[in-house]
Amino acid sequence: MILAAFVFAALRSLEEAARIEIALEAFPRRVSCLDMNDLAAVGVKRPCVASDFSFPFDGFRHGPESFGPSAVGLIDCHNRDNGKLTQSPIERKIFSIPERPSGGNATMYDLFTDGDCDVTPKIAAEYGYHVIAMPYIVDGKEIYPYLDWKEFRVHEYYQALRKGLIPKTCGLSPKQYVDYFEPSFKAGHDILYVHFSSAMSGTFSAMRIALDQLREKYPDRQYYDVDTKAVTVGALGMCQEIGRMHKEGASPEAIVAWAEREVQHFATYFYADNLKFFARSGRVSNFSAAMGGLVGVKPIIYMTAEGGLVSISKALGRLTALSKLLQYVEELQCHIKDHKVIIGHCDCLFLAERMAHMLRLRFGHDLPIEIVPVGPVAGAHCGPDCIAVNFYARHR
Repeated sequence: MILAAFVFAALRSLEEAARIEIALEAFPRRVSCLDMNDLAAVGVKRPCVASDFSFPFDGFRHGPESFGPSAVGLIDCHNRDNGKLTQSPIERKIFSIPERPSGGNATMYDLFTDGDCDVTPKIAAEYGYHVIAMPYIVDGKEIYPYLDWKEFRVHEYYQALRKGLIPKTCGLSPKQYVDYFEPSFKAGHDILYVHFSSAMSGTFSAMRIALDQLREKYPDRQYYDVDTKAVTVGALGMCQEIGRMHKEGASPEAIVAWAEREVQHFATYFYADNLKFFARSGRVSNFSAAMGGLVGVKPIIYMTAEGGLVSISKALGRLTALSKLLQYVEELQCHIKDHKVIIGHCDCLFLAERMAHMLRLRFGHDLPIEIVPVGPVAGAHCGPDCIAVNFYARHR
C-alpha cells in the first residue's frame, strides 16, 4: 500500500507525460486495475469494478484483463451508468498497461485470412493481410476470386443466380495450403491465420495436413489460429479489429487471447430470401421447419457459438424480415456504438440502406455502419437479395 501511494504521488507530477505515453503505448488495448485496496489507500473515492471500464481508442471496447507484465500510467476513467458510458473528468485511476514486446527479440509474423471472410484486396492492403482465395465452381470450372478476376461484379453475379445459376463451392488441397504458408515459414516468419468458421467446411482437414508437413520442415516456426466461428460479414468485423491490432504491433499471442474472449460477442443475423439456395447447401439446422411451405417466408438465421448456422424464426416478406433483424439487434446489443455495425447485402443495396436507416433511427445517427456486398462464395449458398447484420452483442 505504501509503495502504491508513492507511485501515485510520483506520477501525479508527470500526468501529462504519462497520458501521452499511454495514448501511444497502450497495447494491446487492454488494461487491468491494480489492487482495489491500494487504490482506496491513495484517495480513490469509488472502488473500481472490472466491468465498469471502457477505453476510447478507435472505437474498441476493452475489458479489464491484462496480458502480463506492465508499466504504470494514468488513464481517464469511463464509468458505466445505467448501461451508458460516460467519461468521468475528475477521477483518475492507476492501471497496468501491457508492455510492447521487444522489437529486437520479437519474431516477425505474417497475417493471413481467407476469401470467405470477405476481406477484399483493398482491406487486405490496409491491414497487411495475405488472403487465401476460396473457390467457387461454375460449369465445372473452379474460379478463385481476385485471382481469376480482379473486381467482383456484384450485380452481374447475383443476376446470374436469379436467372437460375447455382454455383458450387469446394475447399483447398493440402498442397495449396503449403503454397500459401511455406513462403512465410521459409522467410523465418510465424503465421497468424484469422479464418472463417471451421465448422462449415472440410477444407480445414486439408490445412491441418499441410501444417503437419510444414512443421516437420520448419520446426522453429509457430502457427497461430483464430477461428472467427463466422463467415462473410460475421468474420469481416473481427478481421478488421485484428488487423488494427496487428498494425499497432500486437503480438500473435495477444491477438489470440483477445479473440478467445471476444469472438462470442460478434453476432450475425440474416434472412434467407430464396429458399432453394440454403435448402441445397444443407448447412442450416432446422431449416426445413422454418420454410413452412409459405410463399414469401423468410427464415431468420444466425451464426451459433460453435460457428454453425441455425434458423431460429421466420418472417413474411422482406420488410418484416428487416424488422425482425432489428429486434434481435435491440435484444442482444452491448455498447453497440463502440464497434462498427456491418451490413452485408446480396445485390440489394436499397434493402441494406433501409436496414441502416432503421438501425440509426433506433440507436442514433452517429451509429457507425459499414455496408458491404456479400462475396461470391458465401453468396453461392445464400443466394441473391439476402441481408445480414453483424454487431457487438452480449452473446450470439
